[in-house]
Amino acid sequence: MPKLSSNKLQERIDNILDSAFYVFSEKGFSYSTIDDIVKKSNVSKGGIYHHFASKEDIFFEIAENRFRIRLSEIENYKNASSILDFIETYVSNAFCNMKGELTIRTAKFSFEFWSLCTRDERLRHKAQKHYSKYLNAFRDVLKRGITMGELPPNIDIDASIFILLSTLDGLTYTNIVMGIDMPEHTPRLYAAIIKQLLTTA
Repeated sequence: MPKLSSNKLQERIDNILDSAFYVFSEKGFSYSTIDDIVKKSNVSKGGIYHHFASKEDIFFEIAENRFRIRLSEIENYKNASSILDFIETYVSNAFCNMKGELTIRTAKFSFEFWSLCTRDERLRHKAQKHYSKYLNAFRDVLKRGITMGELPPNIDIDASIFILLSTLDGLTYTNIVMGIDMPEHTPRLYAAIIKQLLTTA
């Protein structure tokens, strides 16, 4: 078999991960098999095992990629001219994208990930480590808001970030995973609540 170029090799790995992401979001981790990923990716089982030792390793790599994407979304706004505008944009984008297929699949995959965290200490540790990265990125943003005079100097930064991240995830899972319709004015009301939270010490 001819050796694949580095670009073709990466394309194959990306294809495996994209296909597995689709499978896991459709069937959940426990009910997904390597054969499902083979069928979706058109990569042989041997080809998949050449890159990944197990279904678990594929799942972990997808989770790592999703974490990196989410962190980059925060990093992209760190130098915004207005921190309150940054928060409003971040929240607005979260709601605007909620109907998109990628967001729906990501929410389902993430829900599966958090469910597994209750049974897998290694996975829980990984999640906590990444949460710390989100916390640090947002902490820098809010500290900048204090320096710019947009936020009160005695704001509880960590508590505010915890509320923002956990409630946004909760709204997403309630709407997407549980299938409960979101009332029309929820995004506007939520943005107002978060702004009030951040500007009230």
